Formats: sequence, structure tokens, C-alpha cells
Amino acid sequence: MPNDSSWFRHPKRMKQWRAAGFCLRELFGDVLGGVRDEFEAREIAGDLIEHHDDEPAPRARLTPPSPPPVPSLDAVDPIPENGFDKDVEGMHDGAEAAEEEQPAAFDYGKFFEDFQIALQGAKSTAAVEEIWTEFDVEAQFHDDESSRQLADKIKARRLAALAPPSAG
Repeated sequence: MPNDSSWFRHPKRMKQWRAAGFCLRELFGDVLGGVRDEFEAREIAGDLIEHHDDEPAPRARLTPPSPPPVPSLDAVDPIPENGFDKDVEGMHDGAEAAEEEQPAAFDYGKFFEDFQIALQGAKSTAAVEEIWTEFDVEAQFHDDESSRQLADKIKARRLAALAPPSAG
């Protein structure tokens, strides 16, 4: 009697679905939550055996991992007597104060990337002007003429794309 298994009748299709299942578990493991197919679960359990339709298939028993141990209270730093992590009188030394007062460096690359992406979504000249106002380009580059000119060129290019010259 020939083997009636799907693996023998449709080996190519079974390999394709096995590969698809592998990819899905790799890419969407969080969504699948560790769900395995019957054959893979048996392989993992180490008891892949052939069975006939008249006898029930053995079930692989998978156990979830144990939870991490509860951290001990000894591992947590105690709160100082004054209730603060730093000295109350000085509160900061000079280096920390200078470090906190410095503003973050402006990221020109991120600004122009976000600006271009926003303009690409604009479907009208009014939407382009609204995005221009949202990004506050004039105030952002009031001391930086080259960056302002670049922003103007990006805006002009989007406006030209929205209103192509009429063929006449």
C-alpha cells in the first residue's frame, strides 16, 4: 500500500508551506505567540513518527518558559536620608549645571527629511503653505541663509509638482 501522506503526495507544496510557516514565525513571532504546526511540534519534541488515520496522533507537550525571578529588595539602592539622590545644598556641581543648560544640537538632516516627507503628502498649494507654517521655516533659519534657501527650493519644487506647466 503506497504512503498516503501529504508529504508523499505533494512534496513540493508541503516544502513551500513549511518554508512559508518558517518565514511567518520569523517575521511575525510576536503575533503568532509561539504557535507551531503539528509536524514541527512533534519534531521539536523529538518523537516524529508516522501514524495512520485510524490511530490518534501523539500530542507534543510544550511547556512555557518559567518567569524571571523576583528581584530582591537588597539589590535596590536605598533612598538617602534627605530623600534626594544628590546633595541638597549644592544640588549640582558646575559640570552638571553646564551640561543641562546646553540646548540639544539641531539635526538639519532630520528636519529636512521630515519637511520633504510632509510636503510629499501635500495635495494642494494651501496644504504646502500649512506645512511651511507648521515647520516654522522662517524662524528656524532666521540666522542661516543657506538652509533657508534650501527650504525655499524644496517648497518651490513641491509647488511646481502640484501645478505643472500647462501644455499649450
